[in-house]
Parts: sequence; structure tokens; C-alpha cells
Amino acid sequence: MARILNGPENCFKDLVVSLRFVIRQSVSTERQFLSDFVMANERTAGGRLARWLSPASYVEPDKCEIKPPALPARTATRVNLPIVIRDQYGDVVIAPALKVEVST
Repeated sequence: MARILNGPENCFKDLVVSLRFVIRQSVSTERQFLSDFVMANERTAGGRLARWLSPASYVEPDKCEIKPPALPARTATRVNLPIVIRDQYGDVVIAPALKVEVST
């Protein structure tokens, strides 16, 4: 049975749905790699490959940095710490929706 696809996004959605069905049927390392690749799961080899092949840039937390203050911080004073946000290529990017969590 043939389906008419309206565009690449519909084709991609159908591929993802089909892969999820196939993966649920049986699990193997190849199928898991393919699933991670399609979902771009960043903590797996398949996801890292998908992100590396992706033409769009994204914020890479490992390449971001916090600049130390110019003057030493004092107790009970507010300190601004500039954060340099970089993409996977190391280029500085602007991410207006970025949320930063600080824990001590």
C-alpha cells in the first residue's frame, strides 16, 4: 500500500513512528543505535553521530564557560558572572531561551 507524503516532515514523522514500532518488536544493538540516531539521544553513539551530522547548530554545554569576576567577591554581595555560550563548533551563539541552573 502506497502513501502520499506531503513533505519531508511527514516522511520523517512516518519514519520515526515506523522505527518505534520495529524497535518495540525486538531489541538489538543495531536497532538501538538506529533509534538513538533518529531521536538524537545525546548520551549515545547514535545520537552523537546524528548531532554531528546535523546542519543546525545547538548549544553545547561542555564548550560553554563562566568568566570569573574581575574583582574578588565579598560576602553578602551580588556578583555577576558572564556566561559565554558556544555551539558544537565552539562558536559564540545567542540563546534567549537558555536556562542556567546553579548549584552549590
